[in-house]
Amino acid sequence: MNEVALRVKGGAAKLVPSDSNYSFLGHPGELFYELPQHEEEGLLFFGIAADELEKGIFVGDQVQINLKSVTGAGDIILFATDTFGKPSVIFNSADGISEADAFVTKAGAHAHQSMAFSEAGIYRVGFDISGNLAATGEEIRSEKFELLFEVEKVTVLSEGEVDLEIAYVDGEWGAELLTHGDEDGDDHGNDHGDDHGDDHGDDHGDDHGDDHGDDHGAFEWAGVFSVSDASHTWSMQKVGGAYADPTMRIVLIPTDNPTAETLESLEEIGESLITGDAVMVIEDGESMTPVAGGSCFELHVGSGDDSTFTINTSGISGLVVYAQHVPTEFERDRHYLYDSKGTDIEPIAQEGGEGGHHHHHHGDLVSYAPGDVLLL
Repeated sequence: MNEVALRVKGGAAKLVPSDSNYSFLGHPGELFYELPQHEEEGLLFFGIAADELEKGIFVGDQVQINLKSVTGAGDIILFATDTFGKPSVIFNSADGISEADAFVTKAGAHAHQSMAFSEAGIYRVGFDISGNLAATGEEIRSEKFELLFEVEKVTVLSEGEVDLEIAYVDGEWGAELLTHGDEDGDDHGNDHGDDHGDDHGDDHGDDHGDDHGDDHGAFEWAGVFSVSDASHTWSMQKVGGAYADPTMRIVLIPTDNPTAETLESLEEIGESLITGDAVMVIEDGESMTPVAGGSCFELHVGSGDDSTFTINTSGISGLVVYAQHVPTEFERDRHYLYDSKGTDIEPIAQEGGEGGHHHHHHGDLVSYAPGDVLLL
């Protein structure tokens, strides 16, 4: 069971209500994440079912799921809300775990409850199943099972300018949220070294929009990702019969806090690593393991149409990437980052590329997927 990760998307982010009946979730206005009791499009609809359990085996046809452990980013709460909007808590790991933390159900039953998470991050939830045999009254328990949840962090924006940027490219609609710095720019500027020159209206006199000079051209794009698999793949493909570049340096920095703020806070480290001498060459088909504090790798494509590079992400929950090129330049029919099951991994936030090069405002631009942002 623990071979499957249940992803709680950013759309699950909510604020604790002011109703005192919900005080178990935290203080009013605090952020939490909820898989809702009633189905919502785009979110997991989590339920507990005993449809396959035969009647007559257990006393009163009753069994229960017992919470045994919770490890990870924060606490989990299972609760149900009645038709009048009043919640009842089934278990809450914040007040400790005991025999009282159990969900009781019956053979043939199927029900949905709300599962709440206090923080974004990775959770491992352990439980067993128990019941008393109707024939003897003896209690029998299962082995311990685990559920793995990945709760995506949402970014809260509550001030400053934010634009919903829409696009229509190659027959596909797209949208992203762009936030802006000061109109005169700040020390980040348009610091990812693209070929759009002074289109962004700065007065620094070069095509990088900051005071770092041409050295900053080595760092054209940056992104931050939430990762939950032990292995991921970075892909580079020929487009139009050729690679955009036969080599590319990328910096990989593990983080426990994969947010836009982390992406910006690590920029100087990314710059230093990508222009430094401590670089490991990675050939097509080889693997790379980023260390705490960050590592720089120089990717060399192979002779074929596709080149792949394995990233060892065991024990890593977030990854910040700084790259010499925008990775979509190497996309033909495969996303540039995916996990061991082939699932595309999209950035929580990114800078450069389409996120920062095609907008007409001044200042620093950070792009977000609309579903990863909560506007207050």
